[in-house]
Amino acid sequence: MNEQEFAELAAGHALHALSPDDESRYREALAEHPEWEGVALVDAAVAASLAEGVGRVAPPLTMRSTLLARIGSLPQVPPVAGAAGSGAGVSGALRRDRSGRAGDGDEPAGDDDVAETVEAEVEAVEAESEAVEAETEAVEDETEAVEAETEVVEIDSEAVEAVEAERDPTDPLIVLLGTVPDATDDTAESATATTALPVEPADAAVPIETELPDDAPPSAAAEPVPTTTAMQAVARRNWTRGLLALAACLTLLVGVGFGAGALYNWMNRPAAVVALDEIESAPDAQSATVVEEEGLTATVHWSEQLGKVVLVSDGLPSIPEDETFELWFVRGDEAISAGTFAPDGSAATTALEGEIQPGDVIAVTVEPAGGAPDGTPTSDPIVAVPTA
Repeated sequence: MNEQEFAELAAGHALHALSPDDESRYREALAEHPEWEGVALVDAAVAASLAEGVGRVAPPLTMRSTLLARIGSLPQVPPVAGAAGSGAGVSGALRRDRSGRAGDGDEPAGDDDVAETVEAEVEAVEAESEAVEAETEAVEDETEAVEAETEVVEIDSEAVEAVEAERDPTDPLIVLLGTVPDATDDTAESATATTALPVEPADAAVPIETELPDDAPPSAAAEPVPTTTAMQAVARRNWTRGLLALAACLTLLVGVGFGAGALYNWMNRPAAVVALDEIESAPDAQSATVVEEEGLTATVHWSEQLGKVVLVSDGLPSIPEDETFELWFVRGDEAISAGTFAPDGSAATTALEGEIQPGDVIAVTVEPAGGAPDGTPTSDPIVAVPTA
């Protein structure tokens, strides 16, 4: 496995999207090549930064109206009080044995048995009514919770509209992504989007049936459909959150790109620039400057402790292609070559070959291509900078 294949597996591992086989391959490659751990750490950091843009999910705006609609659509039954006077029906119900079949030869039940049976059924109905009341209270508690969540959604929608109202249509990020949907809905429309649909309350005098008969028709109450305004409010909120997350990602990528470019330029500096930085950081750094009448400026930077010398020149004259500039250490009557250089236009930063000695004069001459043939200058210096 090469590093590119490992990078693809590392990205899937950061997103928890690898199959068991690929996860095994990833762990084996990481154990075999611990130097690739940095790739996995970068992918994990990017995945974590993307997760920060995911906001809290709000409940559906129609939850409250849906609950109330279901409560109001339950079928109703006649009052239970009429069951106490129907002695014949109760007596007929009692003339059954434990297996549920009619008792052909059994004797009629007494009045005490009928009264006890009616009392038991009444108690059962009361118990079921209490259970229904408890369920109703639970539904009311859930309704209050939904209303609280709805208030949070309203506040969130208002914040989104405020951000959209202050946006700059000339923002390059908005131009790149396209036109942002206009936030034209006012506060009243936002409130309408989160208001529950009206539901006709059930008749309080009629008890709710706790068990539906087998032949009961299906409920005709339909699920309420969210309004267009509510759907637009949710869409705007999700779109804005996605835009903010994308902006954060783009900012991160731009920062990483600039940082990588600066690091690359710093690591690929010319040798003369590196030597100049070292000289300027040395405790014994010195410099001397000479300005010629023709506009040529030459500054020599040196450090005897480091033994390095750098010439920074500007305004150098133009010379033919078969000639070059050559540097010299002039010590008394002796001239020692310190290398040749080609300027960048009329400017140059050049490190001299050799070590400087106290009292040296740094000179520049124009010589044939490749330098002076016999190691001595063939022309007068165009500039000379004394260091003493």
